Amino acid sequence: MARTIRCPNCGGSHDLANPGILLVVCDYCQTTIYWDAEGVARMGSRSVLPEGDTRLFMGATGSFQGRAFRVIGHVRYEHARGGWDEWYLELDGGHDYAWLSEDERKLTFERQQKPLGKLEPSRFSAGSRLEIAGKTFVVREVAAARCAGAEGQLPFVVLPEETYPYIDLTNEDGSAFATLEADEHDRTNVFIGTPVPHGEIRLDTPRPEGRQDLSGGAREVSCPHCGAPVERPSGREIQTAVCAYCGSQLDLTGAEARAIGINPEQKPNFLLEIGAAGKIDGVRYEVCGRMYYSDAEGYASREYLLWNPEKGYLWLGEESGHFLLSRPTNIAPRMSLDAISGLSPKTAVKIGNKEFRYYETVRETLRYVDGALPWIASVGDSFTVTTLIRPPELYEVEWDGDEVEYFLGRYLPAEQVWKAFGLKPPVTVGGGVHPAQPRPDNPTSKAVAWALFFMGLLNLLLFGASYPKEGTRVAEFRPGQDCFTQEVVSNPFLVGDEPVMELRGRAPVSNGWVYANVALVDDRDKVQAEAGCEISYYHGRDYDGSWSEGSTKCSSYFRAPPAGTYRMLVKAERGDNPAGSEGLYLELYQGGMLSRYFLLAAIALLLYPALVFYRTRLFEARRWAPVMEDDDDDDDHDYFFDFDDD
Repeated sequence: MARTIRCPNCGGSHDLANPGILLVVCDYCQTTIYWDAEGVARMGSRSVLPEGDTRLFMGATGSFQGRAFRVIGHVRYEHARGGWDEWYLELDGGHDYAWLSEDERKLTFERQQKPLGKLEPSRFSAGSRLEIAGKTFVVREVAAARCAGAEGQLPFVVLPEETYPYIDLTNEDGSAFATLEADEHDRTNVFIGTPVPHGEIRLDTPRPEGRQDLSGGAREVSCPHCGAPVERPSGREIQTAVCAYCGSQLDLTGAEARAIGINPEQKPNFLLEIGAAGKIDGVRYEVCGRMYYSDAEGYASREYLLWNPEKGYLWLGEESGHFLLSRPTNIAPRMSLDAISGLSPKTAVKIGNKEFRYYETVRETLRYVDGALPWIASVGDSFTVTTLIRPPELYEVEWDGDEVEYFLGRYLPAEQVWKAFGLKPPVTVGGGVHPAQPRPDNPTSKAVAWALFFMGLLNLLLFGASYPKEGTRVAEFRPGQDCFTQEVVSNPFLVGDEPVMELRGRAPVSNGWVYANVALVDDRDKVQAEAGCEISYYHGRDYDGSWSEGSTKCSSYFRAPPAGTYRMLVKAERGDNPAGSEGLYLELYQGGMLSRYFLLAAIALLLYPALVFYRTRLFEARRWAPVMEDDDDDDDHDYFFDFDDD
């Protein structure tokens, strides 16, 4: 039988959902009723929850992964960078209990583990590792959150307006989360969960009237600096709004707006205006915030915060006319922040099941901001950014000591951005190479380059195989002086089945030439093949010294006649200086290969792949130039064989 208690303030009756309930917020007067460490019931202050960007609500029923649930408790935490809601679920009619965390439209299904002792946040920092329930988790945030309020029934005690330390963690592949939260009893409540798509949560009834309508109109607050009205958009949680008149950044987390910074007088140029809408991946997004950053070396970048009520936030980065579309990810590096930020450029780093390459680590400072943001932001805020690339993907780690966030982005061609937001292309486009910019490789040209490369390689192999193969000598002949006045015939010789023959000749000519016409005639005196060979050699001296040209040898290839018995029929010619011509000596070889043609073919075939390699190497050199002191060839990454960016 369920235990029943009465509110000590108004007398309202409440049935406890289970024996583990330690806090109840009265449905009638919102008084907090809780049990202290000694089990004594106490009455706290009224708990009035602010409106939040939540999908669930108290008493909501529905199903999740085939299991029925009912929301019986709710607590909201807020901190400097935002806030989140935790919903206590009764599963299967009270046979089981779990938690559903809702943070910036992201849902996490969590199970509460056995509580630990007092939480000591000083022992942890962003990026450190912790073993929980046999799993390794990476610390993403160490901070303290204010309990903004609670409702319903909770299995631990947290009081409104009290501040509690907490630690957020994720495992390396982003498939699991863990949260350590302190409570009023100095215990550490441990939650382990997994991300849940919105589509897996099915509600039986819509949000009741009187609760926040996410499609409602905007509200206004007054700027405490100049008194001008500042629009506070509804439909999403806003913690920072910027006055359009004086540029003051307003903290909206308190009861009244508080100015925490002011923009410089000179406004940066932005491609997109606040409120501009565009379709990205088929989804309509609206620009709700703009930021301008710079680092210590003067490099500047712009960032647009995009919002869609169903999909949440996207980040569109702009740098030198290049664009990067990013969203948060839960996948963490497999090394500490100190280790990863100390790497050399191009060092391989495993992120999930993908290999990225370290690019740089810089300290970025916010110089300008406008619009409305779901976190506290003011000019002068700075954080460390580590960039890893795997074009067209880019992975970023952002941290400021207490919190670390991971972002996974992809390069977005400028033409797609202009088209998405209905803009005209600018007169001048950005130059340089973006770290995540894919190489401008055409798939057809890459395929052709690969085909030509392998064909060229084949010809090189044939050249190597044929180069030492001279063939077999089948005949030799010294035609003498008579060949210059008449046809001279050699003795018979045998020709085999090899398809190629080579005619070689030599003569000790000096400042003269000899040309030998050779025909192969069969036993019926019919010519079956012909070849020619010229020997030419000249030499002398001039004011530059000795010189010479030509050679006393010659060579000529021709198709062999059918196998059989043949004789050489020789008729030769010579120049005006006959010296040495009488020593003409001819040889016939069979079975050799014309290796030089393989070499020439290989050179011709490899020209295009070489051009592709050069363009690739030049493109990569430009990509890495900003972070490399000397972008030389001391790189273990083989760009020639890495035609693909996948």
